[in-house]
Amino acid sequence: MRRTISRSAGVLPAAFAALILIQAAPGFGAQGPVPIGRTAAIGAHWQLQVLWRKAGARKRVPGLGTLPPAVVEHDLVRVKLTYLGPGRAQVLPVIENLETVGKRHQIYGADGGCNPPSGTDFPRNGYGTVRAGRSADGTLCFVIDARDSRSLELYALSPANTSYPPTYPPPATAVWFALR
Repeated sequence: MRRTISRSAGVLPAAFAALILIQAAPGFGAQGPVPIGRTAAIGAHWQLQVLWRKAGARKRVPGLGTLPPAVVEHDLVRVKLTYLGPGRAQVLPVIENLETVGKRHQIYGADGGCNPPSGTDFPRNGYGTVRAGRSADGTLCFVIDARDSRSLELYALSPANTSYPPTYPPPATAVWFALR
């Protein structure tokens, strides 16, 4: 017997319905994305926590320059990275492996050019290094298509699983984080 899920236009096989969910929410897997405020491991020795997100921040944060075109939105995402390995580690390779994607399947990397100034941001000190057991936090800026704002999710890749330019869908090893 085949499992089915009903819908208004008829009956849909259950396996196909799961495929539709993946298309609607980029990182929505069996467990769903990691909620804002929760911490998750993102590869060897690193943990990531999304602290907050400000959608369309370019319009609300002073000191960010001129307003972008109507279809472009600057989203600020505050993250905390914790290093659990031996010695010290560079933060930059981890930041380079954080990307966002929305329902339009466009991948957005952090854009250093629109970071707001802050004395505690890791971009301000050149990302730097983190000692074992310590954390670094900072605000990343993603320049996105405004039509992706409501569906935007962040994902983290292990440095071994990166490719340039990034392709959709990301590898199955990506760790997804909710931004709403």
